[in-house]
Amino acid sequence: MSAEASTSDATKAPPPTGLGLALVAIVGAEFMLQIDGTIVNVAVPTIESDLGMTVTTASWILNGFFLAFGFVRHRESYDAEGILTKTNIAMAL
Repeated sequence: MSAEASTSDATKAPPPTGLGLALVAIVGAEFMLQIDGTIVNVAVPTIESDLGMTVTTASWILNGFFLAFGFVRHRESYDAEGILTKTNIAMAL
């Protein structure tokens, strides 16, 4: 009976640590970026019609969104060593 318990414990995968945890965080962040981009893309036609914008003007909404996200992401990676990290994450939210 103890031999069966030890073999089932050996087949369990360990929880993600170190690089595995970092990979989970990166994949989660990229997934959220894709969801955010999809939401903005779906909202652009409504914003365009409500505000009476042209297609060219409305495309700047999406560009501005991704430029702002890119700035925040770059700033967070610049401060990744722990300097102001909590502040940057709060700004991103």
